[in-house]
Amino acid sequence: MIRWSMALATALGVLALAIVATLWTGRTTDIAAEKLRLTRVAHQRLQQQHSLLKSPDSAQRIEQLDQALDALQISLVEAVSNRPVPDGVIDVTFEQQLMPPMTQAGTHYPVSVLRLSLMLTMEHSVGLVNMLDQVSGATSVWPSEVRGCELRRLPMQRLSAQCVMDFYHWSDDSAVIRPDNSLLNNDQDEGT
Repeated sequence: MIRWSMALATALGVLALAIVATLWTGRTTDIAAEKLRLTRVAHQRLQQQHSLLKSPDSAQRIEQLDQALDALQISLVEAVSNRPVPDGVIDVTFEQQLMPPMTQAGTHYPVSVLRLSLMLTMEHSVGLVNMLDQVSGATSVWPSEVRGCELRRLPMQRLSAQCVMDFYHWSDDSAVIRPDNSLLNNDQDEGT
């Protein structure tokens, strides 16, 4: 009887070990498969980034991103005052304003906001779209947004539009001009 119970205990122990080994092997295989999938995803992202960097226009984009805020301002002036004006646009006036820099915790460089106010006289609304496309195309590497546009009907089948666009620029320049015209060095603590 003792032999019988020893044999049964041994058989149950071997069966329990086999079940645990099977579950452990399955879990290990699942973890390895997930790691392989994540590695493949990371590899694909690196390949995509490598392809982007090898494209002919990437060197030009990187060069544009290295330019100072003055270069962005000049690009905007050139885009807005480009002659001939887009189809449907009769007259263009504009104004640029440097807004207070946005500084957020965890970011190394403050983000400068350059606000462009456009005042247009147009024959039709397509002129507005064409002008916004022209401005956005000239500064495509820098993030921008149209804050709003106000349209008014003028006499003689014309339209007036006033649009505000914000362009975001960051720089690793050693000094950034604050709105109060004081200097902020990147190495200097903001509280001092």
